[in-house]
Amino acid sequence: MAGMVAISDHVDWTAATWLFDWIMDEVGAATDDPGLAAALREIVDNNIGFLSIQDLLPTHRAEFIRISKGGLSASANLQFRQDYPGRAQALRCLDEFSSQVAQWWLEDGSRRYAG
Repeated sequence: MAGMVAISDHVDWTAATWLFDWIMDEVGAATDDPGLAAALREIVDNNIGFLSIQDLLPTHRAEFIRISKGGLSASANLQFRQDYPGRAQALRCLDEFSSQVAQWWLEDGSRRYAG
């Protein structure tokens, strides 16, 4: 199974469910916003496997983007076991996700959603 983040109207990011859930958990743990943490926890707990960044509440969206474009792979690098066979691929996938979020924010999101 896979999880998907709709980054924009034209850009979707997909990954294995466990990696999608890891992102939701990691962003939820990194935020001080209990509403965002609860929303992300609900996605994981109910096996929804989908998040649209554009559909988040404005404050949740800003926080999700801030944490996501900060690069999740540094945290994953510490958490993922060194002997995990898919480790390198998962780290590349997280880098791609962070880059796509940052690129969308730079090119379009900041104009559309900056408050």
